[in-house]
Amino acid sequence: MKTKSKILLIIVLVIIALTILRETAVLNLNLHSSVSSSKHSASMSRKGDICGPYDVIINWKKKQSKPGTEHKNTITANLSRFNVTGNTWLPLYKNAAVSYQFKYSTPDKKISGEFDGNVNIKIKGLCSHNNCVEMIKKNIEKQINKYFHNQLKTK
Repeated sequence: MKTKSKILLIIVLVIIALTILRETAVLNLNLHSSVSSSKHSASMSRKGDICGPYDVIINWKKKQSKPGTEHKNTITANLSRFNVTGNTWLPLYKNAAVSYQFKYSTPDKKISGEFDGNVNIKIKGLCSHNNCVEMIKKNIEKQINKYFHNQLKTK
């Protein structure tokens, strides 16, 4: 009986250790399925003649996404609000809602405005908190780039 309880204890400790390592991003093990939905609204102010194409640079406080090809025309979107609510720390099921806002402008201030929205995501399976937040950020970047592509024919 003691050997069975020791084996069970070892298995439980290994599972706990793997969970901690995965959640702290030491071990990158992500086997999951996810469903996300998003909606956004934007306002844009245009002044003078506007010539495209534009590169969109998204600033996430300290981290900056890289533009594709360099043009003299860039739109810089700076994060002003990013609120995550929900259970992003649970090991096998995550359900998060994010509200965000970016303020953007070109260096010459010919184009400026705000972009804000919400993202809801549900993840089932092995996914770390950090991976969950990165999935949300990629969704937001995709929405912002799509918006500017439709409005200004950016690349």
